[in-house]
Amino acid sequence: MTTTRADAHDLDKLERWRPGLEGKDESTFPVFAIFLVSAEDRLAHDIFRKYRDSFTKGNAGFHHLVIFGQHGLSTAVTGFLAELNRPMETLPCLALASDAGAREVNVLNLPAGGHPAPVPALEKNDNLDQPWQLVLDQVESAVEKGSKLVDLAGIPGVTTLELKDKSLIGLVKGLLSKS
Repeated sequence: MTTTRADAHDLDKLERWRPGLEGKDESTFPVFAIFLVSAEDRLAHDIFRKYRDSFTKGNAGFHHLVIFGQHGLSTAVTGFLAELNRPMETLPCLALASDAGAREVNVLNLPAGGHPAPVPALEKNDNLDQPWQLVLDQVESAVEKGSKLVDLAGIPGVTTLELKDKSLIGLVKGLLSKS
């Protein structure tokens, strides 16, 4: 079997992500966020960077924020989508779990493709009505309060999906066993 660059990159990321999910996470950071994108989804890549900046300020670990697919479609991306029972057409998206043992995730579609002209500003005040910004606001609010509860109720486009019969860490282990 030939391994593509995208598969190699995302497999390496899955391998590095697993120990953080398996370890006892003593942090108060409230979510594990997974971005699933394609290489063409430049706007979603930039949204990921906004989350990364915020999560870094909130002292999140590597295992709290990962992105798959930025170097091309990988088996990690297709595996996550299959576990979430979502078609390829739903890329890019963001999945958030409350902890590594979570058996459900909140999923939000992200803007697909590149930047429209002109390049949009991704500053908070320019995106107050964007679901991705509303979710980030809720995560930041929970971090500020030291709470493990992120309330996503009422945010347009956020849906709760079950991880079939697995937890988040179980899903990651399953994806790694298939590689």
